[in-house]
Amino acid sequence: MKVAIHQPNFLPWAGYFYKLLRADIFIFFDTVQFPRGKSYCSRVKIKSPQGARWLTVPVKGKGNFLPIKDVQVAGYDWVKKHLGTFKAYYSQAPYWGTFSPGIENIYRDTWRYISDFNIALIKFIAAAIQADTKFIRSSDVDLECSDTGEYIINLVKAVGGTVYITGQGAGTMRYMDEQKFNQAGINVEQTNYEELTYDQLYGHFVPGLSVVDILFNTGIEARDIILSGNN
Repeated sequence: MKVAIHQPNFLPWAGYFYKLLRADIFIFFDTVQFPRGKSYCSRVKIKSPQGARWLTVPVKGKGNFLPIKDVQVAGYDWVKKHLGTFKAYYSQAPYWGTFSPGIENIYRDTWRYISDFNIALIKFIAAAIQADTKFIRSSDVDLECSDTGEYIINLVKAVGGTVYITGQGAGTMRYMDEQKFNQAGINVEQTNYEELTYDQLYGHFVPGLSVVDILFNTGIEARDIILSGNN
């Protein structure tokens, strides 16, 4: 049983969905502290005619050491702005009409917590790329959140995992002691994701964008493009 764990990020990039597609179970790590600095939990890059630009969801209490699950969105003025930005930049993309109504419906709902909003978007996109992964929130697993490394191991064990899929970013490796995973009966599968290029609007290829860029531009090919990207 392969397990991947990640914070519920806002419309994350292809590498996030690569791990999700390869996992049998994907755990939304919503019990860890919301990052106090700039965070992919509340912002992501999309592509404009002038290049990549940030799209940000404003939140309350960012510096209050709250777990991600307890962080609230700040008002709703950003909803109209986001939807207008998506339409301005992607309405000419080949699959805009296929996927934009579903994304808009999620945006139009009244979300109190950013984790709930992000998870709804991730699940929508997972369905669009035909993922058959099971989703669990760490907050729904009855475990004490203590040392992060041990906590991850215990989460994987709690859901019956035998393989842990992880990236190689600095934040991830800070908690990665492969020997401890092996001692717990868990094999570690490390990924080093590098995006496969695909046709984008507005000129040369820009990596690291939100997965919506792939979805709007490639449609049903998005799944294969994502899965082909690992180095």
